[in-house]
Amino acid sequence: MTGASAVLLPTHVWEGAELPNVYKEFWRAFRRMVSLSSPRELELGVEEGVPGQTIRFIIKEPIVLWAVQSKGVKLDVYLTGTHTVGRINSTGGPVWTLVEAESNILYLEAREKSEIQAEWRANVPSRAYGGYRFKVERRGSAKHTPDCRAAYDLETIEETRITRCYVEKDAAWKARAAHGLPQLPTAPLDFAGLLYVVLHSHCGNLVASGWPKSMTDVLSRLPAFQVESDARSHSANWYDHSHRPVQRKPMPLPRFWPTGFEVPEPHKTEGWKVQISNRETTEDPHLTIIHGRDRDWRISLVDGTMLHGSGPKTEIPEKVMAAIEAMSVAWCDLWDEKYPAMKIKDRKWCAG
Repeated sequence: MTGASAVLLPTHVWEGAELPNVYKEFWRAFRRMVSLSSPRELELGVEEGVPGQTIRFIIKEPIVLWAVQSKGVKLDVYLTGTHTVGRINSTGGPVWTLVEAESNILYLEAREKSEIQAEWRANVPSRAYGGYRFKVERRGSAKHTPDCRAAYDLETIEETRITRCYVEKDAAWKARAAHGLPQLPTAPLDFAGLLYVVLHSHCGNLVASGWPKSMTDVLSRLPAFQVESDARSHSANWYDHSHRPVQRKPMPLPRFWPTGFEVPEPHKTEGWKVQISNRETTEDPHLTIIHGRDRDWRISLVDGTMLHGSGPKTEIPEKVMAAIEAMSVAWCDLWDEKYPAMKIKDRKWCAG
């Protein structure tokens, strides 16, 4: 949905009648994917906000994920929320976008349905492990991440709405740390995003590479916040990942030495290694020679000298150094490939 303007279209005829069905289709697809989810249908209330411009959807009955595993403890997870959507103009025609979302989540110790009814009648509280309230608002340009607020709130869902009484028996921080409740992401959270966080934290095998392909169609039709993709924005990347099935493309394996390079024998068998390591952005371009666990030498890819703190070059076997120098251009090319923002400008070593 990039390229959309943030100007709401004036219209006298609201065309959002299909949106409640899209949310319900998403919940049905989710239930087919997650056997722990509540079998009930999604009940949505609909209110008109700004006449002809926005509509507010309310999850009337909390939805439940039953007996979610969390570090040896089973938890019942309750979710409610509201979404306000608006119709905006884009280069591809009018689209629905989220203007505001409030999502609430509550973690209680798992109970059988018969136990829940008995405890409710007897006013026996279940143990609460945590609750959160997320509020997201679209303000200003669509090029910026929406305003996101998250708060720990044990009363985020009232007892009467779920017919369960509960009490927090541990300190809040202790319960969250001990039982692996979801961390608070920095990205916007709406209905789909919150469900994704729960799965990611407690049923990671289901979304190990993003939403499954069976969710593709309905996810594409859900209203979403406009978060412009930007390599600098963790929020944008996370939000996009939590709302769209990941393209299953094989990831290239990281390269640590040029193609065709080998440490000559007998030094390879003796444990000598040569590589350009990952995350080498704090020093000048270099390669690292390793022998054993505690010994390494770093050679500059600019002029071939030893970097500060390295031992003398005479400690490195002559055959190893000869093999490295024979492929000096390939080593410099590999550095430029791994670190394009720190390319070697003066290749004295290669030229020599």
